[in-house]
Amino acid sequence: MTAVSTAARFPTRRLHVRLPGLVAYLLLIACGTIPRKQTRQSGVILMAPLVFETGTTDAPVQIWDPYSAFDNAVRADCNAAVGNYSRIGDQDSDADLRDRARYNLANCLMQLGQPDQAIDLFYKILDSSGTDVIRRNSYTRLGNLLEAAKQWEPLEQLLARFEKEYRLNNWEKAEILVRKAATRLARNDRRQAFHWLKRALKRFPSPDLAMDDTLPKPIPERVRYYKAWAHIYFARLLRWNYAEVRLAYPDRVLRRRLDQKAELLLRVQTNYLVAVKQRIGEPMVTAIHELGQLYLDFYHTLHAVAIPSDLEDDAESERLYRDLLDEETHMLLSKTADLLQRAIAVAEVAQVSGASVEAARHDLKMVEEIARQIAFRKRDNEGGSN
Repeated sequence: MTAVSTAARFPTRRLHVRLPGLVAYLLLIACGTIPRKQTRQSGVILMAPLVFETGTTDAPVQIWDPYSAFDNAVRADCNAAVGNYSRIGDQDSDADLRDRARYNLANCLMQLGQPDQAIDLFYKILDSSGTDVIRRNSYTRLGNLLEAAKQWEPLEQLLARFEKEYRLNNWEKAEILVRKAATRLARNDRRQAFHWLKRALKRFPSPDLAMDDTLPKPIPERVRYYKAWAHIYFARLLRWNYAEVRLAYPDRVLRRRLDQKAELLLRVQTNYLVAVKQRIGEPMVTAIHELGQLYLDFYHTLHAVAIPSDLEDDAESERLYRDLLDEETHMLLSKTADLLQRAIAVAEVAQVSGASVEAARHDLKMVEEIARQIAFRKRDNEGGSN
């Protein structure tokens, strides 16, 4: 009888000893805050609020297509127009008229689902001496096509060519750096992506200026769009470092790595929140969703930590250990669900669709299933104890 009583008390004591700071850390998250810096000697924890300055999910969300300002060329029947534009583009000696025909033909081919032919035509325009408006629009549309086709190296070369050809302002240079960093991230070149993102973030306006409506000249939406993506990409880089910190015993190693993981989690979260503050539909949804994924990953990480070896041979102690872990991480799971629901709600308001929205719905179903399993396990345990 004494052994059972000791076993019933032991896991609670052992959990608090073996996972130092874990319970306090999770309670802070549950209260809507997260530790920014923990000084072990004094026991002081400086807090940073976990709040979305966008308010409720029905707050105004600005929807913006970064390329909607450019001319869409021909909206008529493209099938009928292709032949005419092809003849002009091949035969006319007027370079300006020829480039206009090629430009309109390339746009028709895009609408007809023939991106490879459109890419070739846009390159021909850039290799000629057409008007500046057509050249700039061709750079933009060609960049979109290369990005959609995941032709990362040609896209990086195109961006470098554009940067060399035009005199860009500070924010335009930042945009180029962000897009070049994205091509390197897609090829898993984290070192160069990190270098370009650091340079880009120095060129963007500070977070406090991004949504300041009192400014005489508000920050352009295009700038905020790429500023948001810069912080999302930077958060993804930090998540690689976060994932490389493995929680494991002995106690001193576990304590140090928990602190490392908490600090990295805060840095990742900060970048996602700056992206959210830009209030541009697509990156806003992506940032909220990936922040929810981060919390879900932290939940799984805590549950994946091996049970201390001195509890493995005691079934009752192991069960109580798992029950306590479920109890202490429940609010973390709730926070994850809340973030995923926000991502879906913002997507509906901002009329955003795509892979990120579908992934948020999938992850939310996963979280709800985990919560149901925990509830079933809790009822079974309570029934067994009775």
